Amino acid sequence: MYNSMNEVLKHYKREDVVIALHVSDPHLGYNGKISKYSEFKPLQIDKEKNGWNIRTLDVNDAFKQTIDIALEREVDVYLNGGDGFDNYGYRLNLIENFYTNQYMRLKQAGIPIVEIVGNHNFPNAKDQGCHLERIAHHEGIYTVYKGLYEPIDLPDINMVVHCVPSTFNQDALNYSLSQVQRVEGKINVGLGHFGVTTIKHYAENAHNSLVVELSTLVDCKMDYFALADYHKPLDLGNNIEFAGSIERLGTDEIDNQPQVILSAFNKQTGERIGREYVYLNVRPMIKIELDCQGKTIERINADILRTLQQKDYTDAILILKLLKFPSEQKRLLCHPEMKELTKHTLAFRLEIDKVNVLRETRTTNASRTNIVDSWAPFARKIVNDGSFDSDALVQEGLEILQEVINNED
Repeated sequence: MYNSMNEVLKHYKREDVVIALHVSDPHLGYNGKISKYSEFKPLQIDKEKNGWNIRTLDVNDAFKQTIDIALEREVDVYLNGGDGFDNYGYRLNLIENFYTNQYMRLKQAGIPIVEIVGNHNFPNAKDQGCHLERIAHHEGIYTVYKGLYEPIDLPDINMVVHCVPSTFNQDALNYSLSQVQRVEGKINVGLGHFGVTTIKHYAENAHNSLVVELSTLVDCKMDYFALADYHKPLDLGNNIEFAGSIERLGTDEIDNQPQVILSAFNKQTGERIGREYVYLNVRPMIKIELDCQGKTIERINADILRTLQQKDYTDAILILKLLKFPSEQKRLLCHPEMKELTKHTLAFRLEIDKVNVLRETRTTNASRTNIVDSWAPFARKIVNDGSFDSDALVQEGLEILQEVINNED
């Protein structure tokens, strides 16, 4: 398989090649709030530009880049694997108008669009709509949102797109996949929104996800299976790939490099003959880790300040993680200086991996132990509306209890 479209076109005439652009998980309307599907650690940033959340606009910009790439590379089809909108963000007029206008750019260029619904915007209640319903009437835009398998025939490029959208439950997904049948003489591309059991995330969050066995996808015998739902780009072999989300949506996605995938097919045989990963220009998200073990608070503060002064982090999302930090020293950190040095970032988050000293010498006092042991279960019963970090609340409470115990001593 060739690793760029240029290499493909050195060996094939353009009219003998079909080029598809695989895009997944745009999440238009995203603003950093917590996801009920546990896909990412929330990073809510309240800064605005022209009355709109900056992170919402970041996602818009990334989506526009995917349209730019499709036009610049003169692709033959644009495949969107789902979660085009984050929940019901399409109800915001600015977001839906932006989305529609971008797709009109492809329509005017004669590039067909196939988009399926994802778990974030599947209309599973009577009073819920879906942006795919609104745009489906446009010629050249094919949408699948009813939760059932649908094949989309694109005769001009000799391709059938086998659409397996997010759906009601696992049984419905299994049934849809059982309906996928390869069409001989055509380029057969699967387009699906679900997880795969070989990925750790889905093993740990199976109750939140629709999942399939990798062998089930292999048995579909597609020339390519374009997947969405998993936010990290991942090649599963057998021409089965996740493209990953087009922006880093949470702090645990910091190592992701947002991208789209170009795939080239032999128009006559259907064989996938080339692919190219095209990276998107998104807001920097940077994580710095400092080991604090065995260091005095003076040395830790000096290391922090030196680190923050070394580079320009303007407009970046910056995360500083202190490893093995003595929890009783937290209030001695140089917070004012950190705030000043990071004032030009879009967001600065301090994460502390603390050394736990709460139970080293306190187990002989039953009342104290009971207070400490009871705090975490109590705090986790507080309903989280997305406005706070539950883990941070638990840890902060433990630190306060520790200070009270120390003062009593």
